[in-house]
Amino acid sequence: MDQRCRLFRRPHITDMEQLLFAGSAASAAIALITLLTLLCKSVRKLSRFFEEQANDTKQLRRHDKEQYLAILRLTIVSQEMPLTERIKAGDRYIEEGGNGAVRQLYEQLLTKQPYRREEEVCKPQSSPQGQ
Repeated sequence: MDQRCRLFRRPHITDMEQLLFAGSAASAAIALITLLTLLCKSVRKLSRFFEEQANDTKQLRRHDKEQYLAILRLTIVSQEMPLTERIKAGDRYIEEGGNGAVRQLYEQLLTKQPYRREEEVCKPQSSPQGQ
């Protein structure tokens, strides 16, 4: 027997025991590979699920913004709403990126009645000095 065979053979283990050990190791390897395959499939399913959820969330956000702009447009256009509310809605409409005919109507509303924004109201009035 050459040197290599002596390294792998143990004198107290029989050939039958070595065969049983090799079979057990092969079974364990197959079980491990099966487990890893099942885990990979589960991870792929979860990945697809989260990707779909992310797409749905993006779509819901887009729809939410569209609805918000539509509500602001209705507020600006509505003749029954107080002018101050229409102008406030117009401010928010412009901030959200609204444009077009509603923006032109908003700009007409600004010239219709003198309107002071909250920032202008909150500014301290400068008192004339030197009187």
